[in-house]
Order: sequence, then C-alpha cells, then structure tokens
Amino acid sequence: MSYASYLCCCDTNRIYPEYQNPAFDSSEHTLAVCFDGVPVLWVAMFRPGDIQEHTFGAEGDEYSAWAPLTTREQALVNLRQSRDRLNLLLGELGPLDAHLEMMEQLLTEVTGTYITASLDEIAQVFSPEGYEGPGYRALFERVLAYLAGEGEPTAELRRDYLYYVAGLDDEVGIASPRIYLDSEDYEELEAFNMAHVMGDCHIRPTPWA
Repeated sequence: MSYASYLCCCDTNRIYPEYQNPAFDSSEHTLAVCFDGVPVLWVAMFRPGDIQEHTFGAEGDEYSAWAPLTTREQALVNLRQSRDRLNLLLGELGPLDAHLEMMEQLLTEVTGTYITASLDEIAQVFSPEGYEGPGYRALFERVLAYLAGEGEPTAELRRDYLYYVAGLDDEVGIASPRIYLDSEDYEELEAFNMAHVMGDCHIRPTPWA
C-alpha cells in the first residue's frame, strides 16, 4: 500500500486545507503529489517556525496533526535561499539549480496565498520509530533547521533528509527536471527520484510533467 503527501496552495490559512473545507478544490489547489515521501524541494519551502498543529473532527472524535505552512511568497524566498545548502548537502547528486527553477515557476504560476505540505500519512507510517509520528517530525524539523542555516551537511543529515524524509534512492542519481518533457525513454528509478525531488502531477499540470 502506498501513502501520499500533497503540496497544496490556496487562500485558507490552515494546514490540511483539503479537510473540512468546502472552498478547497483539489483540481486547482493541489499542486503535486508524492507517494511514500515528502519531496526534497517541498521541504525546502519551509523553515522551523512554519510547523503548525491543528485538531480536526467533532468533540469526542478529534484528531490532531502537524504540517508546515507559509505564504507562497515566503516559500519562493525560502527555495531561493536553500539553493547553496541543498547543493552542498547533495554533493555528487546535485546540483538542483534547474529543478529549483521549475519549482519556482510553478509557485509563480499559481495564485493562492498559503502553501502547505499535507504529510500526515507519511509522518505516521515512515517514522524511523514506527507508527508514532514524532520520530519523523524530529527529522523533518532537523532538516528545516539545516536549510535555515544551522549545522553542517553531515552524512547523517543527508540520510535523514533524502532517505527518511523525502524517500529518495540516493544510489541512483537525480535526473534532469525535463526527464518527462524531452524523452519517453527513461529509467523507472530515475522517474522515482524525480518524484521524490519535485513531486508528480496530481490533476493540474506542472512545469515538469
């Protein structure tokens, strides 16, 4: 069974805007999807102070979840400021300059005020500590701290970011962001890694697929 994360952008100032929100239109407000991870560049849109919690459901049947949330304009700033530290961390797997440019293009083409990564399915299942979630959150926040300028690009951090948080296979390499646009002849694992760097098309098109 696969578990998904979603990159959402709309005018709702709340994490998981797709839940209990009749104003949310998935065909317009869900920008991309990823299975079994939260893509590298989605994470780079956020910083430690962007993590929020929210409780859903009616009294007696409540559920609390966490996720990052920021404005679309700030997400663009964060992406651009992440470039050098991302490339330093990825080493021979990078650089991601072309990927960042396409992701920036996506964020400039949409009109929503807020952007969030709906990641609860991933956090609950892919925590290194099992099905509890806080282990994944700790790794996620550690990565955000690195992107904000804290710490060094250690092998442990690289593993936490690429493998545990993003779900990427770092033994394969990262293909050009034009992999789907320029050719139909590409390796399955190349496509897998592309999805875990940028995400896949959900309903609306993206600049890369």
